[in-house]
Amino acid sequence: MKITEIKTYLVNANESQRTGRPRGRNWLFVKVFTDDGITGVGEGGGWPFLVAQGIEELSYFLVGQNPFNIEAIWLRLYDILHGHGATGAVRGGIISAIDMALWDIKGKA
Repeated sequence: MKITEIKTYLVNANESQRTGRPRGRNWLFVKVFTDDGITGVGEGGGWPFLVAQGIEELSYFLVGQNPFNIEAIWLRLYDILHGHGATGAVRGGIISAIDMALWDIKGKA
């Protein structure tokens, strides 16, 4: 089984009707697709817009990977992000969203 695609979804539950600007918390969800048709869903916290951008930028690394290599992917993501200076909530949000989605795939397989 191989990862074929990653999609991010930003959700704003509290958009102001008057201004259209966010008033509350935003959420980020990620969906990981595989060539076997199994998809996994994860959630990333921290700074959702930055986390979404980070996940999209890392798609090059994730596509083609075996989604069952969860620990190896986690460590590689950590190394890549650390090397680019991503720390704290952004790094944690990126890694946790992908990690959750991979465990979801494993549970469905």
